[in-house]
Amino acid sequence: MLLRYLGLKILYLALVKFTIMKKIYYAFMAVSLAIGCSTPEMQSVDAIVTGEITNPKNNLVRIYGGGLDVTDSLNSDNKFVVKLDSVETGYFTFRHGNEIATVYLRPGDSLNLSLDTKKFDETIAFGGSAEAQNNYLAARVLQDDEQMSSPELYKVEEERFLEIIDSVNQAKEKLFETHSVNIEDNEFLSTEKTKLKLQVYNHKFTYKGYHKYLTGDTTFDVSSNFYNFISDVDVNNPSLLKVREYKSYLNNFISHKVDELSESDSTIDLSDVEGYAKANVKAIEVSIENTEVKTTLLGDMLSSYLSYLSTEYAESLISKINEWDAKQEFAPAINEKWERLKLVAPGVMSPDFNYVTNTGDSVSLSDYRGKLVYIDVWATWCGPCLRELPHLEEMQEEMKDMDVVFMSISIDDTPEPWAKMVEEKEMKGVQVYAQGAWNSSFAKDYVIQAIPRFILIDKGGKIITSNAPRPSGDAGTLIRENLDQNS
Repeated sequence: MLLRYLGLKILYLALVKFTIMKKIYYAFMAVSLAIGCSTPEMQSVDAIVTGEITNPKNNLVRIYGGGLDVTDSLNSDNKFVVKLDSVETGYFTFRHGNEIATVYLRPGDSLNLSLDTKKFDETIAFGGSAEAQNNYLAARVLQDDEQMSSPELYKVEEERFLEIIDSVNQAKEKLFETHSVNIEDNEFLSTEKTKLKLQVYNHKFTYKGYHKYLTGDTTFDVSSNFYNFISDVDVNNPSLLKVREYKSYLNNFISHKVDELSESDSTIDLSDVEGYAKANVKAIEVSIENTEVKTTLLGDMLSSYLSYLSTEYAESLISKINEWDAKQEFAPAINEKWERLKLVAPGVMSPDFNYVTNTGDSVSLSDYRGKLVYIDVWATWCGPCLRELPHLEEMQEEMKDMDVVFMSISIDDTPEPWAKMVEEKEMKGVQVYAQGAWNSSFAKDYVIQAIPRFILIDKGGKIITSNAPRPSGDAGTLIRENLDQNS
């Protein structure tokens, strides 16, 4: 559970709290792996992953990462074959339903996996090439699941926290040593050893913020030598940028520098997204020398923040990324994203769509001209989405006699879990399913890369904001203000 707590922290910091809680969000990172059936001929592909799933959640499997994204359907025997072209050595994500696992692949690998969704982590296992590497990763997931849960870990006092972290790390190192004797892949071994060290440091980076939040002690501070580990990591090493833990470390390092800057520079304002973005950019510029590392940090930040920035500031950062990005790894996508965002800016006519409701009716956004439309983009597997549902229901009840339509658009991979949840929870409002999920026309038109996402459309079909507040936040206030303006 420890590793599953840190994934989307930076995006949450910018979008939700901007207070003491700016260090306190989690997105669970499941890392697990698998074995399975026979291996077909490699033909012209670089790597191939085959497998069999017991008790499948749906008929789709997906492997993505390293610029690749391939989906395959299970056959009648619940088996699949995923062929990957142009594979570079590294870690990829395997996904089935709302379960994910990390797989390690190299050019030419042929890997088999099998799993039972009722006990995903416990049953996932591997055969074929790189089986030793992947079975080590699977064993590590089970070990992580056995450790103290993150809330309990971060509640304890500093001395005890460090004792626990040291004990956990020793157990991880022992597991690594046990499995490493069967692994001849020196690149994998070197990377995994580095990752173990960085995992410890990432936990340390997040301790102060989590502890303040979970204990309610806003005056808490760590000891003066707590961050001495910073000197042990080179933050200007582009060769490690493909290692997820290194990028997490860099993000944590920059967040730490933002805290330091905010304490010494009264001009830094962390109360909104743009202020936090400006502080991040300043921290990057004063703390990082290597242009490739700087470009990666700015590129990742823009990928998350771009739709929340003012036009003037966004374009200044786009100019900066165009200047820094000699390899053109980020700039083209960011420039393209910015052009798409202009099409859903406030005051622009919203793209229309036609989707099917849970009752089988076909609806379009244009059907609701004359009313405000508050759109909730969600999925059944999204925890933060589900936590908003009670607030959304409460808001719908309060505004049931007003000129506002509440529409929920599901981007689940398949419609079955959506239809089941809508029925079981007796969800109100207009409930529709967007065929294609993340690749649906709606998700593409609105450049949706994270959920929940809320959008407010005026009575004439123009966009008020494509990043509306959550129901648990100031959504009600914004809707009432615009009802008055549109009356």
